[in-house]
Amino acid sequence: MEMITFVSTKLSCINLFAYRNIPSDMGVEGNHAKGRQRSFFTRKISSIGAAIALGTIGFSVGTSTLAAETAQSFPSRPVKLIVPTAPGGSMDAMARVVAEHASKPLGQPIIVENKPGAGNTMAAIAMLSTEPNGYTLGLISCATLKLPHMTKTQYDPMKDLTYISRISEFALIVAVRGDSPYKTVSDLVSEGKKTPLFYGTAGKFNSPHLATIRLAQATGAQWTDVAYKGDSEAITALMGGQINFIATSNSVIPYIQSGKLRAIGVYSDKRLKGALENVPTMSEQGLQVVDTCPFGIMGPKGMDPAVVKKLDAAFREAINSPSTQASAEKFGFTPDYLDAASFDGLARRSFENDRALFEKLGKKRE
Repeated sequence: MEMITFVSTKLSCINLFAYRNIPSDMGVEGNHAKGRQRSFFTRKISSIGAAIALGTIGFSVGTSTLAAETAQSFPSRPVKLIVPTAPGGSMDAMARVVAEHASKPLGQPIIVENKPGAGNTMAAIAMLSTEPNGYTLGLISCATLKLPHMTKTQYDPMKDLTYISRISEFALIVAVRGDSPYKTVSDLVSEGKKTPLFYGTAGKFNSPHLATIRLAQATGAQWTDVAYKGDSEAITALMGGQINFIATSNSVIPYIQSGKLRAIGVYSDKRLKGALENVPTMSEQGLQVVDTCPFGIMGPKGMDPAVVKKLDAAFREAINSPSTQASAEKFGFTPDYLDAASFDGLARRSFENDRALFEKLGKKRE
């Protein structure tokens, strides 16, 4: 409608221009000529206007049809999945398994590209300059939502991303030394109310750290955190008796399997699978703290809902595959699919919960 109005306005200007260029001193004959010429121009311009209007309508319909065909035929070439960690880690391994299985229902390969750096947020950063056509996706890590609360980032996770599918529960674990006298997290809480305890994390304000801060606040336990440069340093400190426990993730599962560490609680709302299937949740221990990390597939903002739906369906099939489930458990993941709408809701709740916690801690962005 706007295009047709524009054409009509332009034609009125042309008509006026043609009329004004007839000499004014032609008298009666000139008036008749003026009328005939005006009629001639009006007919011609009306014909041109109709042609342009029809062309405009045809173009609009053609554009809509092209968009529909694009969504319908998606994908017509390989899809890229950016993983924000280096090759070889558990997150990379999980991404490759899911990508392989999702390629089959999509009918095109999903190629994993590793972009470590920027606090594990490079997947989000790399997508900012890409077209929202579904051919460049990213793996969202815990840091994707948390880092913007701590420092200025190049993206806003609530405005610049499209959440497509959650692929797995991300394990947030409390673990002690294999020979520790503490058998449960409740034991740590009870002891922490009498004597200050120390726990290690693989960095300040990561997901396990924030979950443990919430637990300490909820129970009144006196726990002091010690931030290390990675899980290996935290584990070394724990084995050396420098700290009482660690708040960590599935990267320490090999130590748990070897018996060097013992997991005594997970922050998820239900028990995890694989190596952690016998570890009770906090709720099971009477501690009403649940914390999780949105872990899944994202794209840039502005994606076609039809393309999102097609991708979501492919990842759902991949995640629910028995082969994916078996592989994921080896890496310490518990596949737990959520569709686009549910995943978006989880991400927003997690982001808001972290925002509230950082405000309570008086932590401001640097």
